Amino acid sequence: MGWWPQPTALLVGGLDITEKVLPAFEPRRETGYNLRSYVELAMQRYKRIFGNTMKARALPQQNTEARISASALNSMTNLGMPISVKV
Repeated sequence: MGWWPQPTALLVGGLDITEKVLPAFEPRRETGYNLRSYVELAMQRYKRIFGNTMKARALPQQNTEARISASALNSMTNLGMPISVKV
């Protein structure tokens, strides 16, 4: 069932609605919807920072431009990540 803990009962107004609510979330886990949304978010962030179009005209230069842009985006993302230390 994935990594989510299974609730013993979901009570609303004293009625157990566990069987009605949880199956609604199952298709997202099976189809990989969450991964797809992360990819869409990454592309949105890339386009917002670097623009919608490539500046280079030829394909080899476009590949280089994409690699440099992705590297810069990864560096910016890593700068914003907190450093976690186990205490």
